[in-house]
Amino acid sequence: MKVKRMVDGMEMEFELTEQEMTDAFYEQQHKWDMEYMLNMADMCEHDDWYKKMKSDPDFASMVAHRFRKYISDYPDGDTEYDCFADAYQYVEKWDATQQK
Repeated sequence: MKVKRMVDGMEMEFELTEQEMTDAFYEQQHKWDMEYMLNMADMCEHDDWYKKMKSDPDFASMVAHRFRKYISDYPDGDTEYDCFADAYQYVEKWDATQQK
């Protein structure tokens, strides 16, 4: 895939490999997941969850990774909220063991 970008006022064309396209997809998916987790925590009135994720990007990133795993692995019937709650609680327990 060819991508055109302006670099120092000049239009440049770059060829992306399959791996670069895949990496870009997963990076964008993770950004979306992190934003979605923050929105879900805010909508579900989990003020403490929202504050923790907003103040600790590494924690939020881990929750987003775990959410993606759960949403992919869980059987049909589990809601996104179930996956989010399980992911948050999993990371919270793991984080508590690291604080000792």
